Amino acid sequence: MAASISRPSTMRAWTFNSGGAPEQVLSFNPSLSAPTDPKGSDVLIKISHASLSSPGWNLMRDIPSLLRKNAIPELDFSGRVVSAGPAVPAEFAPGAAVFGTVSKLGSIIHNQGTLAEYIVLNVDCIAVMPTNVTFAEAACLSCLGQDDRVLVNGGSGAVGAAAVQLCKDLGGFVVTTCSTKHADRMKQSLGADEIIDYSQVNSVPTALEKSYGASQFDAILDAVGSQELFRQCPKYLKPEGVFINVGDGDAHTGRLGLLLRTLQNLFQPAFLGGVPRRYITFSAPLNGQNAAHLGNLASKGKMQVLIDSTFSLEDAISGYKRYKSGQSQGRVVINITNMDEQDQ
Repeated sequence: MAASISRPSTMRAWTFNSGGAPEQVLSFNPSLSAPTDPKGSDVLIKISHASLSSPGWNLMRDIPSLLRKNAIPELDFSGRVVSAGPAVPAEFAPGAAVFGTVSKLGSIIHNQGTLAEYIVLNVDCIAVMPTNVTFAEAACLSCLGQDDRVLVNGGSGAVGAAAVQLCKDLGGFVVTTCSTKHADRMKQSLGADEIIDYSQVNSVPTALEKSYGASQFDAILDAVGSQELFRQCPKYLKPEGVFINVGDGDAHTGRLGLLLRTLQNLFQPAFLGGVPRRYITFSAPLNGQNAAHLGNLASKGKMQVLIDSTFSLEDAISGYKRYKSGQSQGRVVINITNMDEQDQ
């Protein structure tokens, strides 16, 4: 392991000052000011790889205009510690290979996204990388929840696939939706207990009611963002269950429509037509403890990391186009420094 990494005064990074799609609002800056040395329990990290995500896309679109000033997008990353504050544990000394997720909106607003060469984060956001996981793979790990009987809507995507594997490792009974071509992989490789093939049914909610109305789920994780799945969920989700949405939803809904729908799902009471189930929408924040657990699963071969494609930092816009094409099978990764090659 490298003993230390020098920090220049500038870095390469993508930034945005207004909301919208990446190709509309992102600007590449080859000499943005690099973060200063960390204090307290913070660490300065040189990023090897970053992976694109729905939460990262949504934050780029939805952060209020007054809060944007050279904001850096994206959340998930891997890299090496450059320097550490005095309160940081010894395991995160300079040179340590780490991975994690930016979990605070304020960090992204203040130039702390992951499409850049350097980032400063609190040590609670990171974990030490397993030795048999590559930097590219580590950048794709994220934290998702689990309960006894779980439905993962959209299991063949990157987030859905990770959720299926994590829930199985934690002992859950996992049902997932996918198309016919992915059914074998979901059961044989990722461990899903049962499959709902959405290409073979007229309505996924109707199929779920028929098959699971009498044995309802404890939790539903929607990696697609289906409003109809939520509207109908009392037919297959326990009254004390939770519906977790991490998907983008319908493209034609638009930003305002998505915001209004989310507020309705969160706050509209049942007597006024709301759905009587707990609704959560979140960006899958990853803390160090959960990151370490996921790294342990990956090191044991219990968490497959599905990488669709890799793009250079300068070509990140092409990465976003691939990510939003609907054709990617796994995570789209941005190669920033490529420490996998440096370690060979």
